[in-house]
This record gives sequence, C-alpha cells and structure tokens, in this order.
Amino acid sequence: MRYFSRILLFIFCYTFFGDFMYLSEAIKLRIVELCNIYNLNVNSLSNKAGINPSTIRSILKSKCNTPNTQTIYYICLALDMDLKDFFNSKLFSNLDDN
Repeated sequence: MRYFSRILLFIFCYTFFGDFMYLSEAIKLRIVELCNIYNLNVNSLSNKAGINPSTIRSILKSKCNTPNTQTIYYICLALDMDLKDFFNSKLFSNLDDN
C-alpha cells in the first residue's frame, strides 16, 4: 500500500502544479487511482480482469512503457466502466507527445 501512497502524492502534485506527463505515466496513475476508488489491490484487480498480476505490476513499475489497449479494456470490464470513462480524467489532459 505504500507504493499507492506515493502514486497518490504524485497525482496530487500533478493536479496542483499542472505539469505534463507521458501517456504511459498517465495510464499507470489512472490504474492506481481506480484501484483506490474501488478499494482493490493488484491481485484483486487482475483476478477480476482475468489478467496476469505480473502484467499490471509491469505497468505500475514502468517496466512496460506501452500498455496494451486490450489490457486496459479488460481492466475497464472488471470495473464495469467504458474505455471513455477510463480516459476521462485530468491525468490525460496535459500529455507530452514524446
């Protein structure tokens, strides 16, 4: 849970200071944000989504810089949300194109 706390602090700083970020970073933060909203950890999210836990961990630990759209789709199905709802976050408003 300590890892999620650091990520939430980063989300707060991003929201407050409004810096840009990369798409992979925004996806990672959105997954953490949703896990906190739905009170899930990596294992419970992966079980609900039918995804290997190592896939989600690799996204969260920035080992995977290009998360698969299908992985995001399965996460959305597990959380009973549409893809548009996943990307409907302030995190995706100031992305760097590099």
